[in-house]
Amino acid sequence: VVRFLPDGKTLLTAARDGALRLWRISDGSQLGEMTGHSWVVAQVAVSPSGRIAISASTDATVRLWDLADQREIAVLKGHEGPVYGVDFSPDGKYAISGGRDGTMVVWDVASRAQHRVIQTHVKPVWAVAFSRDGRFALSAGSDGAIRVWHIATGDRIGIPGEGDSGPKPWL
Repeated sequence: VVRFLPDGKTLLTAARDGALRLWRISDGSQLGEMTGHSWVVAQVAVSPSGRIAISASTDATVRLWDLADQREIAVLKGHEGPVYGVDFSPDGKYAISGGRDGTMVVWDVASRAQHRVIQTHVKPVWAVAFSRDGRFALSAGSDGAIRVWHIATGDRIGIPGEGDSGPKPWL
């Protein structure tokens, strides 16, 4: 797994060994390593400010990382089983995670508390993503469905490809 930091000069990678690593793009040198996960890191995301990263792991945890100090700042537990997807809202106030338990958890980044838990799928959630305005989130499940959720209410908005052919809120 690899992500650019907003500075455009640094990469964040995660691997099967459970570690996250920072790299300088210009010369390929490793700037640091952060450990804490006991199993595979399935996904990482970087906050819009570039100061915080979030990671999802098959060890059933979501972790927040301070990228400047290269340290773990929180272990977020809200899934029963492996966690496969994470993302930050465009303003960085919220993060989402999705896992094998079929739920998407909305996290308040500042308080590190669950804001909302949404039962999104009956099978694992493989990927999650915020809309550009942060009002909606997508969940993609192993059941083949992509679902759109209203973050403020937890209500399902629709499923791409189903229903009327009019404008969709996820476009």
